[in-house]
Amino acid sequence: MPPNLSQSGEKPNQFLLEKIWRNGRLLDMLCEPNQFDIHAAMTVAQQMMERYQGFDTRLVNELMALPNVGAGNDRRIERCLEILDSVAAGRRIIMPLMRLMSSENQRVRSKVARILGRLVDSRAWTRRFLGEVDDRTRANILEGLWGIDSPEIRELLWQAMGDGNNRVRGNAILGLYRLGVADVLPAIRALAEHEKPSCRATAAWLMGATGDARFRSVVKSLRDDPAPSVRAVALRALVQLNKVEAPSRPASLEPVVWVFEDLDGLRRVGFDVASDAPLPRGLRGTDVVLTENGELLWDYALAERSLSPLAALFLIFDGPQDAPPDLKAAFAECLEHKGANDRWSVARVVSAAEDDCDELASVPPPYLGPELKKAIARFDKLRRISIGELPKLVRLAGSHGPGRHVVLFLTPAALSGGDLESLEVAALALQFNVDIVSFSGKGNERFERLARKTGGLFQIAPEEGVSPAWMLQVYALLTHRYEVTYRKLAPGEDFRITITPPEK
Repeated sequence: MPPNLSQSGEKPNQFLLEKIWRNGRLLDMLCEPNQFDIHAAMTVAQQMMERYQGFDTRLVNELMALPNVGAGNDRRIERCLEILDSVAAGRRIIMPLMRLMSSENQRVRSKVARILGRLVDSRAWTRRFLGEVDDRTRANILEGLWGIDSPEIRELLWQAMGDGNNRVRGNAILGLYRLGVADVLPAIRALAEHEKPSCRATAAWLMGATGDARFRSVVKSLRDDPAPSVRAVALRALVQLNKVEAPSRPASLEPVVWVFEDLDGLRRVGFDVASDAPLPRGLRGTDVVLTENGELLWDYALAERSLSPLAALFLIFDGPQDAPPDLKAAFAECLEHKGANDRWSVARVVSAAEDDCDELASVPPPYLGPELKKAIARFDKLRRISIGELPKLVRLAGSHGPGRHVVLFLTPAALSGGDLESLEVAALALQFNVDIVSFSGKGNERFERLARKTGGLFQIAPEEGVSPAWMLQVYALLTHRYEVTYRKLAPGEDFRITITPPEK
């Protein structure tokens, strides 16, 4: 008889693994409590799964060979299913385990559902068993889907959020939360405020399971809930959340906010995260924590901007005919911070009536490094392009691929309605953002409408003049990566956004 590993502290070695494998009865060796406790049995099974091909198949075959296995009365059945669940078994055990979904033992059906939920990618199968009257089985099916991301799985989880059982709803919400879906945050708050203690207890468990520190204050309030069951779960959840502050977890990030705009009761915030920030993947909605006037925001939407789907960001600078020295210096300062892979082309746009225009056969060649600063300094020597050639320029730039930025200085000669329409059509066809900055210190309704229609931004220079710092902020504003929108709670500018990276 092998020693009880949990008592002896002995680690499974090659000799012990070989002895168990050759014994001929895996079920008796691993699923009898007097042989191993459950944790030790799982450890042995995981190592045997790595060492012996077909371990899971052999264990399942022995399980299904038990007399009257469908009744689920043999104590080894549930333990065997827990072991199989711990070894992430392969798809070859699906068909034998399917037979146990009709077991008379509810706990057996529940454990099988959790295993199959991970192994079976059939939406039809999952839908079928989500219709089970057994709450435990439905909840375990959803638990088996945690970590799997596909449109079909997300749809199933969204549907399960409307389930009448609080545990089923909690597992569905947690599954979506772990996929980074911030839209489930209002549902978590609704559970925490529910009139039924069972729902409030589920909310406490759910917030603890996320490990998200934003929920700490809510969990603290549930710790004083009138219902003892809620208080007990909240206390355990608070212990879990306190682990968030462990030294091994990356510190929260303070992003750089570039856009802060209020529109019809909505607030739009554009921001960037430092390129060296410890984010192992793209930013997700649940990584963002928002507060306004000290109050946590539950309902918001995060979007990653697509700056130039086909080609590049297309910038038009509407300014005076003779660019003043401060504008040249400010623009040069901005370009000092451009991305290493960004290729900037600079040209001067003049009215169609002016002479001495360059024939447009290609996009102006990009300037690199010091050449770019010299080109801005020689503003009057820049290549001259007729306003009527703008649509053609957009189409040519679209053939160069990502990373091409075309910077155009417009003279005071206004674009005609036809010019704007042609430019808009070309930009929409090639998915260019037309971002317009007015250095004249006043708005331009037609230009602003063009920017909005093409998904671009319209900015007006401050009355006190253009400074290098302002120009640098404009550059970041036009190229910021993320935007978050939410409905304002109350007037006030006390807004804070932090990024909480996942644990490594």
